[in-house]
Amino acid sequence: MREFSYLFFENKYGCVLLYAPILYAIFFGLMFSNQTLKNVPIVIYDQDQSAASRNLIQSFFDSERFDVIAIVSNEEDMINHLADDNASAALEIPIDFAKKIKAKKKSSVLLEINAVNIMYPNTVRGYE
Repeated sequence: MREFSYLFFENKYGCVLLYAPILYAIFFGLMFSNQTLKNVPIVIYDQDQSAASRNLIQSFFDSERFDVIAIVSNEEDMINHLADDNASAALEIPIDFAKKIKAKKKSSVLLEINAVNIMYPNTVRGYE
């Protein structure tokens, strides 16, 4: 028991061994929590141009987690926004988005994430 007391309380290296992992866990847990980042810049490419896709886009405008910086008309512009670091994420809505929803089929969208800053991809993936 005396050895543990010396190792963890009287020795500075023992304090580091005991307290550093706890502090790191708290620090990284707070830093990467889903509530840390808000207003993630996102660009949207709507190929469908339907009421359903407009509703989806409006939900991104209404969300405090995302900041829609542009709605582009082609895939090249979407990729350029990601490559220029203007946007941290891009949402591509396919042509048959509304048609599949009306047919009660599973419809998917493409979410591309710019992984230059590691906090954005982890946060955006947490919103899925």
